[in-house]
Formats: sequence, C-alpha cells, structure tokens
Amino acid sequence: MKHKLLRFLIVFLLIVFSACAILPDEQAKNTQNNLTQPALRDIPVNDNYWNLACKNTNAILYKNLSGSRSVEFELVSAFPFEADELAVEVEFDSNVPYRVSCYQDAQEEEETFPFYIYQCYQGMDWKHMGELAGTLEASGGTDTEAVQELEKTQDMYYEEYQTALNQGKLPKLYRYIVGIRFDLDNLYSVVRVNAITLTLRGEAKRYTLDNLILDTEKEFRFENAGISMTIAISDAPISISNDGTLDLTFFELQSQEPFTLTGLSFYGEDPAVITDCSVTLTQADGKETKMKWDCKTPMQVLEGESVCIHVLCEDPRLAGIMEAVIAKYIMVQYLSADGKECAEFVQGIYRMRQGLYDLYAAEGGANVLSYYLDYYSANSDLMLIE
Repeated sequence: MKHKLLRFLIVFLLIVFSACAILPDEQAKNTQNNLTQPALRDIPVNDNYWNLACKNTNAILYKNLSGSRSVEFELVSAFPFEADELAVEVEFDSNVPYRVSCYQDAQEEEETFPFYIYQCYQGMDWKHMGELAGTLEASGGTDTEAVQELEKTQDMYYEEYQTALNQGKLPKLYRYIVGIRFDLDNLYSVVRVNAITLTLRGEAKRYTLDNLILDTEKEFRFENAGISMTIAISDAPISISNDGTLDLTFFELQSQEPFTLTGLSFYGEDPAVITDCSVTLTQADGKETKMKWDCKTPMQVLEGESVCIHVLCEDPRLAGIMEAVIAKYIMVQYLSADGKECAEFVQGIYRMRQGLYDLYAAEGGANVLSYYLDYYSANSDLMLIE
C-alpha cells in the first residue's frame, strides 16, 4: 500500500513540474498571438467632423516678382456644404485685402473608405510589411517565404472591412479646396499672415500659420534677354516621403535668339538640395535630345530651340510629415547672344497630397504615417495592397 501511494505521489509531482515547465512557453505563445493579432477596433464615425490641412506652411509671396499671389489648403468634412456656408477670416500684422474661394474636389466625391486605412486603425505592422516587400523585391520575386508571408498578411482584416463597409459603419468624407488670394498692389511693406479662422455651420476654428509672408519691398534686379518661359507653377503636388523629396515639375524656356544656360539654383534661404536635373532640348525640326545637367556646366541653346527642365530636390522641411504648403523660387541663369549675364525666375507653390481619409484617421490614432514612410514610400515599385 505504501509503495502504491509513493508511486502516485511521484507521478503527481512529475505532472505538476511538467505543467509548470510548459506554462511559461504557452503564456509567451499566447502573448505573442495577442500582439500579432490585436482585438478588432471599431472605426469612429464623427458626422460633425471638419478640419483644414495647413500645418507646415512655408511660403513668401513677392509683389515684385511675377507669379501667383494665392495659397490653397485642403479642407476635409464629414458632410457636404455650399461655398457660401464657409466664412474665412485672415489675421495679419496689418490690413491686407484678400479674396477667398472654396470648391469641392469632384474627383474625390465618390471615394469610399479605403482598405489600407481600415488596416491602419487595426494597428497593421507596416514596417514589417515594408521589410517583407523589400526582401521580395531584392530577390527578384523568388523569395517564396516572403511571398507566402505577404500573401498571408496583405489581406488581413479584409473580411471585417467588407462587412463594416457593407453595413455602412465607416465614415464618409468630402474634400474641398480653400484658396486665399492676396491683393499686394497697394501694399508697401512686409506683412506676416498670422492665422486664419474658419467658421462652418456655427463652429469656428482658428489655425496658426507657421511662415506665410507677403513681401512687397524686395526688389529683383536682373537682366533678361526676352526669353519666354514658365513663370509660375501653382498648387503642384508633394508626395509624403521619408527624405522630403519634391518634384518641381517641368518648366520651359524658349527664345528666337541663341543663349547659353549657365546655372540653376534656389533663390533665398532655401534648405532644399537639388538631387536630379533632366533636360530635354528640342531642335527647330522637332528632334529631341535628352540629357542630365549638373545645373552649372554651360549648355548652348541655338536659335529656334527650346529647353524643358525637370528638377527633383530634397527639402528637410518636408521629410516625414503629412501636410505642407511651400513656395520655391527657382533662378535660371544664362548668357544672351551678346554675352550679357541674365536671369529668370520660376515661382512654384506646392501642396502635400494625401488620401481623403488619411488626416481623419491619423487624428483618430491610426498609424497612417507609418503606412507611407515604412511601406508605401519604401516600396513604391512593389505595391501589393491596393
């Protein structure tokens, strides 16, 4: 009897010790599962939501330089409204006449709540997804393990998303563009735009602007030789990026007289660095020659020829953010046919673009910026999520 009792106690203790040894591993496994598959999060719906995207505004508008005297901002609303329902008041250091415009972006009118935003709300690990996509791209698509894991994770939450979409449980938003044009003709000083206050359906919101300057004092003294060229690029897009990449878009120079390009640079205290400059030289017979230019080696342009210049730059003020309005002045230097040093200026005003629901979701705590910086921007050539 004693032997049987002893054997029972030994077996019982072995079971207890085995269970204690296994328990931490099981707990770790369960904890890991909870981290990789968090509980489903409901998407907040605020029918009274509206907001203006005007953070990171850096623009100087010069009276004595041809170009635009307007800035435009994006307004996102959970409800449609008429332009005359929106009141806009601009705060200056002194009184400056201005006009306001507001219109709905028709292209966004029917856009539904996108799948990637739903994933952002659920805490999708975009950095891990970006690393997988990068591994797959580096392998030329041959890394089967990366393919399998991407296929497994790229549609995570899709069924839940479709259910919420079909049941009308996701927000519906509308995009508007609010433009402010300043009358600088009768202004004779440098004025800072401090803030703008918007009132919509009884609710007022005040937005402080970082650096919007109206400069009517600066004189631009430079010679020109009658070259016809693009003088302004208005409301051009900026993409969200890690390094502040900005496509300045194309601008053209034409002349009936020969001239020699000698330089291209930013005017004023601009921290941006030119990273690429492509030139298309079109001869009088229509034949095109494409080349890279270092923005300083002299380039001859013959009579009747035209030049199209495409510039890319990196501006640290645009790195890792989701909203911005910025102005740039590109100075093009050249020698006229008789050897006179000349210059022309191109004004560019750029506004950062994002998805219709991006800022709404980011304000609600969704990891939207990680989607762009860790996944989209890092793997723009290998996008598996639509």
